[in-house]
Amino acid sequence: MDYKIKKSQLAILFFILTTCFKYAMLPSYISSVAENQGYITVAVFMLFDFIIFGFVYYVMINGGLRNIGLPHWALSIICIILFSFIFLKLIVYLSESLSYISLFLFDIGQWRLITLIGLLILSYVAFKGLRTIARLSNIFVWIFLFTLIFDIVFADIQIDMTNILPFCPDGAKPIFDAGISNIVWFGNLIMFLFIDFREEKGKNFYLPISMLISFGVTVTFFLVFYGVYGNMTDEIPYVFSKFASLNTLSEDLGNFQWPTIISWLIATGIGLSLFIFFGGVCINETFKLDKHSYAGKIFVVVAVFLIIYFLLTDMSKTYSFVTGNIKYYSMAVSYSLPIIVALYVFIRNILLKRKNPNNKVMKNELEIS
Repeated sequence: MDYKIKKSQLAILFFILTTCFKYAMLPSYISSVAENQGYITVAVFMLFDFIIFGFVYYVMINGGLRNIGLPHWALSIICIILFSFIFLKLIVYLSESLSYISLFLFDIGQWRLITLIGLLILSYVAFKGLRTIARLSNIFVWIFLFTLIFDIVFADIQIDMTNILPFCPDGAKPIFDAGISNIVWFGNLIMFLFIDFREEKGKNFYLPISMLISFGVTVTFFLVFYGVYGNMTDEIPYVFSKFASLNTLSEDLGNFQWPTIISWLIATGIGLSLFIFFGGVCINETFKLDKHSYAGKIFVVVAVFLIIYFLLTDMSKTYSFVTGNIKYYSMAVSYSLPIIVALYVFIRNILLKRKNPNNKVMKNELEIS
């Protein structure tokens, strides 16, 4: 069994991974460096992600990492690098999500119990496999559309767009510094290198639409964020929750923000399940375990639980860790690994075509591993 999903499912997962994790703490983190120009940071680094995804997509339509003829030692090195990258992101995003749940939804004293329960739920979804996660994403679309319509219809937001002025008063440096410091919130798409997308070749209108929507929604989100909060942006945590309370129903029903919270929690759950799944894939491929083995995923879940439970016990510690020197490793993996693998596939295809003068690259040749 290879790792396959449909075009529409890839587009939905693309949207989830490029958006949902940017709506919680990232706006305030970016604002602490780029101030009111943080929306430019997000726009620029999302465009970088889209460009890099082009290399990832090229590998996908040629069979994914498992089917491009890599010797096991080379595949193992790539899997180890990918695992460290995925594991780092999983710790950050899980800490962020659990911090919100324990601080705003439940008693703060129960965060360890919430961590355990949350990981059990995410593990169950990840253990069911990629296709189950993809099917869940189909359900998310309808929840997201309902939430989006709800937030637009009942919005009660006072926006002052002069808050984003002046434009780049300190030049480009703070804009790029903010992106580099928070690079772990970008580059989520490279784990799709494992997906075999050969059967889905041809025109794919879903993906460009997903790109446009994810870019438009996220940049608009940041623009509205600055328009509403002005010079207080670096002091506002979990921005999606703050926005959700700014509606006309809150005047009559109290802090009515559950549609948005539920939508964010579902999207985050799908994203975290993907990280657990592909982290497990990296372990299984490295040690030549059966593709159906739970061993890799169990290792990921236990390791991340121990780290969050005993070491990085709150979001401030986690943030200090990921914005240290390790951010340069994260950036190097994000921007170099897909290019290197895609270049290998490109050269290999040329060599295979030379062996087949009629331009027929046989499927079984691509599946040597």
